[in-house]
Amino acid sequence: MDFTIEEIEKLHGDEYEGIVEPYGLPIWYDGIRKKKLSELREDDIARLIRQDLYVDYAIEEGLKRVKQDPSCGVKYPGEVIHALSTINKKYWIEYPVLSVKSLEIIQLIRVNYTIIKNDDYLVEEDKVEIYESLFEIEKNIKIK
Repeated sequence: MDFTIEEIEKLHGDEYEGIVEPYGLPIWYDGIRKKKLSELREDDIARLIRQDLYVDYAIEEGLKRVKQDPSCGVKYPGEVIHALSTINKKYWIEYPVLSVKSLEIIQLIRVNYTIIKNDDYLVEEDKVEIYESLFEIEKNIKIK
């Protein structure tokens, strides 16, 4: 389902306190609370993952985007897939359905190698980093 961050907070039983201090992270978070996951930018999805916020929902949305475009990102190509590669193995164990879905998407990307290989927007270094991220995700899922 396509929930807003505010709806996800309620599902998790979290209570939002508002911007407690005027720093980047609280201001960013306040700015995305009313948006649906599908409305967030790729860097927002990557940041949710990096900040360990509602990771189950962030992984799901990140996987949707990576499946459509393995190089998706705002700040740099492959930003979302790189964030997914940093997910702790405990989440992959906790969310086995997402683990299976991730492995399926990795396989799809590998089978359709030309998706990345023929992308003129990507430099060789970007392509290597994307494939390294795929390997890292797979490694984290399979280590139990």
